[in-house]
Amino acid sequence: MQLNSIIKPTFFYTTVAHLARIAGCFRFGGRFLSAAVYSSVYERIHIIELPKDSATTWILCFFTQDLVYYLGHRAVHGNFSHKAGVLWSFHQMHHSSEYYNLSTALRQGVVQDFVMVLFDLLQALVIPPNIFIVHRYLNLLYQFWLHSNAVPYLGPLEYFLNTPSSHRVHHGRNPYCIDKNYGGTLIIWDRLFGTYEPERRDEEIAYGLVTPVASFSQIWWASKIQSHQEIEFQVKAALWPPGYFPGMQTKNFFLWLCMKDSTEGIPEVYLYFFLVIQYCQVGHRACCLRLVRQSSSPLSLMVSI
Repeated sequence: MQLNSIIKPTFFYTTVAHLARIAGCFRFGGRFLSAAVYSSVYERIHIIELPKDSATTWILCFFTQDLVYYLGHRAVHGNFSHKAGVLWSFHQMHHSSEYYNLSTALRQGVVQDFVMVLFDLLQALVIPPNIFIVHRYLNLLYQFWLHSNAVPYLGPLEYFLNTPSSHRVHHGRNPYCIDKNYGGTLIIWDRLFGTYEPERRDEEIAYGLVTPVASFSQIWWASKIQSHQEIEFQVKAALWPPGYFPGMQTKNFFLWLCMKDSTEGIPEVYLYFFLVIQYCQVGHRACCLRLVRQSSSPLSLMVSI
């Protein structure tokens, strides 16, 4: 199998270009907000004082963090107590790719973490701040390797761990894949709450959104939004279930398997040139944030972000 068949240059450029913008903008701000606010909230609302050096506390935090992530992940999919498209809009960027590899993990919605903060703060009832921060980012780091087509079914590990096989189902747009496998590190929550679905060996998974974007251009998203100016449709798109279209009560999954245009459109040499520029942009913003952090208060840092 050729590398180009696994990682398309246009796909990779779109992902990294998006990452370059969010790295110095809202996404870092959401995670900073979670870490900065957690200590203050913990001091005010925690109901028990757990020993910070106890192995039991660390194990409890591991399971608590994973459960909270599961609930938050369901929420941004618009599949919690009420299905709301506005929450899905924060997360659908992550599912927009029709290719599935490690760079897919970098596609993240710019304001998604501001929603996840609300679920993170639930842990402040019992979990000390230092332990929360460690498990919050270990949980996130674990999920990176899940975005791979190269790792096969892992046998007994599939019963309790979230694996690439389980997460491939989560990213699929086949009818059996919709609203399944929300787990972070563990898959036990999906099994417990009825959202688990194993990968089917007799049916190849088609990745991406149910209605594919059919474009590598990020400007396409702006033109798509501007095409619906009616206030009624905008309100329904926010409050009705994900997939709502004007004139439809719900989104049906007919003709779910759409053909992809395999043409690249832009010569690869130009894509790599733009890719280098985006990496330089990320480095420049990181240096600026470091300088601001050394000379400013946390509030000033948030404003600069």
